[in-house]
Amino acid sequence: MSLRRFLYGGAVLSVGLTCTLGLWLVVRQDFCDNVILQVTNNLGGEWQAVAFKRNCGATTSESINISLLADHDVPHGSGNIFVSEASDVTLTWHSPSLLEVDYNPADRVFRQLTDYSGIKIHYSPRPL
Repeated sequence: MSLRRFLYGGAVLSVGLTCTLGLWLVVRQDFCDNVILQVTNNLGGEWQAVAFKRNCGATTSESINISLLADHDVPHGSGNIFVSEASDVTLTWHSPSLLEVDYNPADRVFRQLTDYSGIKIHYSPRPL
């Protein structure tokens, strides 16, 4: 194998790996904006419920998301317990392990967990 062929192959491999890494970083990037609407800590102080508006651009509609997070954590991605096209939600802790979510029942709901890491979530549709 000649030195020229060896160097050419190394350059092609280097460019290919760089392009692959760049594409992987772009695909992993979250291009959505999260705007926090409400944060409330449970009575034990270990968990916080965070309601936030998520906007991922012109091709999707805004959504209201709720995540249960360790205290002082911030939400990344979509909500881990609730996602909907809701206009707004209200969060209320009734005990260290019971969260109530008040929402409009006319809104489309995409995710609605009733239990997360030992926390019970009760959903209360608000009267129309």
